[in-house]
Amino acid sequence: MIICQCNVISCGDLKQAVGALRADDAHAMVTPAGVFRCCGKRPRCGACMPLVSGLIREEITAAPARQ
Repeated sequence: MIICQCNVISCGDLKQAVGALRADDAHAMVTPAGVFRCCGKRPRCGACMPLVSGLIREEITAAPARQ
């Protein structure tokens, strides 16, 4: 499913970016801006931000950081 239509970023792309950011540092703050940067994109209109934020929250909740 496409989450960001301006940049054509899919749900899978965003999940991979969250995973990559957390692989570097499991306790790092994952932000929408960081996820976009990891995808090599920049937010444009911002309409997708609630979806991106929700997806980040879901991914972090599904796979909590290891101690």
